[in-house]
Amino acid sequence: ADRQDPKPLAWRIRTHRSLGPTLAKLHATYPIDAVFIVNPDPWIMRDCRNAASRLRVPAYHELTEFPDVVALPGSRGKLERYYLERWHLPALAGTMVISTALEKYALERGVKRVALTGPVVDPQFHRDLPALSVSDTLRIGYAGSLSQAKDGVLHLLEATRKAADLLGE
Repeated sequence: ADRQDPKPLAWRIRTHRSLGPTLAKLHATYPIDAVFIVNPDPWIMRDCRNAASRLRVPAYHELTEFPDVVALPGSRGKLERYYLERWHLPALAGTMVISTALEKYALERGVKRVALTGPVVDPQFHRDLPALSVSDTLRIGYAGSLSQAKDGVLHLLEATRKAADLLGE
């Protein structure tokens, strides 16, 4: 389900109605050992946890960002974070995280088991970078979200402007 769907209630209702029966049908053909939840939406998480419980398999979740950083704006985001922290995380069999800070966050919120995976990057798919060359031209590089709230891109651009001024560029 796409959280950016212009009709969010419609996809939630479709997911709510179809998730349990779809997993049960799949489980009848290909036994499911666990349910891994990646969508932080509280309705979806509840339905996934309930479906896992009916199948008598554990439900896990992944945390690759702090929930307050990627939360939707306003009261809806606060409510989703509340449900995640108070109801869903403590009820999960475990969670997978990519940093020790997220590991601490999950454990403090009652997650039973936390697996620290580290950043999910497979180095076999990346060639060695050429050696850096030094020049007198100011250059910046950035790879990440263009979200100010999440990664502070505007701060990076402002710092670059200040550096350029200081360097006379």
